[in-house]
Amino acid sequence: TITVTGEAPLVDVQSSVQQQVVNRDLLDNLPSGRQMWNIGATLPGIVASGQDVGGAAGIQQIRITAHGSDAFQTVTQVDGMELNTMGANGSAVPYFNDGMAQEVTFQTSAMGAETSTGGVRMNIIPKEGGNAFRGDTFFGTVPNSSFSSKNLDDDLIRRGLTTQPAVLVTREFNQSLGGPIAKDRLWFFATYRYLLSNNSVAGAFYADGRQAVDDNTLKQGLGRLTWRANANHKLSYFYELTKKFRGHDGLAAGVDEVAANRRPPVHYSNLQAKWTGTLSPRLLVETGFARNVTKFNVVYQQGVKELPFTPAWYAKASRQDTLLSTRHVAGVVEQYNIPIRNTLTSAISYVTGSHAFKWGYQWGFGFYDQRREANADLIQVYRNGVASSVLVQNTPVFSRPVMKADLGIYGQDAWTLRRMTLNYGLRWDYFNSYIRAQDAPAGRFVPARRFDEVHVPTFKDLAPRFGVSYDLFGDGKTAVKGSVSKYVSKFATDNVNAYNPMFLAADSRTWNDLNRDDIAQDNEIGPSNNNAFGIRPSRNPD
Repeated sequence: TITVTGEAPLVDVQSSVQQQVVNRDLLDNLPSGRQMWNIGATLPGIVASGQDVGGAAGIQQIRITAHGSDAFQTVTQVDGMELNTMGANGSAVPYFNDGMAQEVTFQTSAMGAETSTGGVRMNIIPKEGGNAFRGDTFFGTVPNSSFSSKNLDDDLIRRGLTTQPAVLVTREFNQSLGGPIAKDRLWFFATYRYLLSNNSVAGAFYADGRQAVDDNTLKQGLGRLTWRANANHKLSYFYELTKKFRGHDGLAAGVDEVAANRRPPVHYSNLQAKWTGTLSPRLLVETGFARNVTKFNVVYQQGVKELPFTPAWYAKASRQDTLLSTRHVAGVVEQYNIPIRNTLTSAISYVTGSHAFKWGYQWGFGFYDQRREANADLIQVYRNGVASSVLVQNTPVFSRPVMKADLGIYGQDAWTLRRMTLNYGLRWDYFNSYIRAQDAPAGRFVPARRFDEVHVPTFKDLAPRFGVSYDLFGDGKTAVKGSVSKYVSKFATDNVNAYNPMFLAADSRTWNDLNRDDIAQDNEIGPSNNNAFGIRPSRNPD
């Protein structure tokens, strides 16, 4: 028996990219709550927008950045293909089933020309199955309130804090299975994950006086097929469906249970198909398609929403006290969201003894439809329990921006000259978006509206990249690296929405509750002081 092993060096002396690889053992053992972005937060150079130890922060996402970048520069990939969502101008990250990952790489600086941004680049290397059936070790967690510390003492209670936040229960179950459908030709891999996280919220209570709970569940199922057509060609496909539920979104001290919105499960999914062809020992071709769908709604609690212009609709306006920091009766404006992002990617790599050339493109396109509605089309505002004003809104609002092309075409090379390797490349970025024709029915304070398509100028830019890595002693253990590169900001639909004539607007007006029924009627509301209410000021998109 002859066993040949090879291990990657601890120091990459040929690439100027700062990269850290987290293998499966680390993914299993780090106290990260088994969320990909939490893993990144444990690495040097990466800063997280929030802290989470072992899932104590629940299911909500945090953002990761590095070296002064912002969250809009973070890119998430699976098998080298981008799977960011359309949310937050394309920077929001989907939920990924931890069981799908064989390893995760994090790049934090000196990114090459194959990505447009200069922030964190996270790439998930997925599991694929194989010629032997394998069921990964079942993973489960069962923490409860006994795992939460308590520091609520008499002094804090005297000062007004009678309850404290705590982890009530965290449950996660994750099981994976992979194996052959046809030996040496076709493999499958599947994984299912169930995650529950309930945390009590300080200062928030149910109607019966019990402390209120921020309740969350996440269910994820993923299936993957890998077909080895012959020795040189491989096709892979995976589909992941996620159902997320949040029972009390926006729950906080002073917010009634019914005044916290909820997120019912709608539809989150990731899809990817990829072909890899090794056309010669030096030539590799890759092409694929990826899609992210993140349909989600942030709506009132059950029984709160009413039909427009009915007596109950007027009576169930959200009520907020600016001095007491409370909210009653109903939550903030309802949101119905349909963001869909597609990405086409192709790349050709040609490797010689001293050069590693790569050429390719990424073309992203999609849309982000939104609808916003509210009971009574306003929020009733109080000061220490006394009616003060109303915040009038131009609901209902229907928004339909489109990202036609987020296109990048690039070429790069790694040229090794003895101990020194030069990494250089050039990328051309092109961005094109517009707003489709939009219609919205009349609201309480606005007439029916129709707007034609809105087109804005395209954006184009050339971004050179240059980096150098030098093997200081020639033994592969010490390298000196440096880079100077240009990157562009990440766009989706937020930028074109700056010119959208259909947008959510609010106008503060006086309110005198004449009949003392605690319902803001039209004759009790003062005139607007804003002649441009609901009208987007003319802006030059250039």
